[in-house]
Amino acid sequence: MYSEIVPGRLWAGSINSVKPENMRALTDKGLVCVVSCLPIGQVGAFPPEVIEPKPKAHHILTCWDDEVVEPKRIDYAIHLNVPTLIHCNAGQNRSTCIAACWLLKHDGWLTHPSTTWQEALVAVTLKRRELLGREPKVYDEMRENVRRYAEWLRARTASPTGRLRHSEPAMQNVPIKSELGSRIKKAFRGSE
Repeated sequence: MYSEIVPGRLWAGSINSVKPENMRALTDKGLVCVVSCLPIGQVGAFPPEVIEPKPKAHHILTCWDDEVVEPKRIDYAIHLNVPTLIHCNAGQNRSTCIAACWLLKHDGWLTHPSTTWQEALVAVTLKRRELLGREPKVYDEMRENVRRYAEWLRARTASPTGRLRHSEPAMQNVPIKSELGSRIKKAFRGSE
């Protein structure tokens, strides 16, 4: 089953979340993307009767419960800012932590400097606990994934230019030989 983490935008759960009755209910709520957090070697394609109706996007993040993965792999899996279901097999460890990463990226958690990755993880954990009736089991490696992802995301969005991927402004289209071009470059780069 699944928990609604952010109303109408984010759900986290187990493999049972993608059963037809759950998928129909989630599709009615606006679900667009499914992120499957699967162990390496588990097939990511579901039989037609399992994941029906089909989501518009299906991303697979392959990792073990006790594996620290590169933040860019997590980012690729959750990059769409659309209503998303994140699931793993048991709905406790991987899905909980990757849902916390989704919160950090898409729900404004990093726009407040005082907000920590731990708070995002606690928010998801509390929602999962409501459904499970107990604290979800979260491995230290998965907590480390959330911490590393938060640091990676902050570094990417802390650029003085406001660009997400580069700390240098995009100057290739600024006419460098004109006085205006020189003033624009100086405004971005300062005196070099």
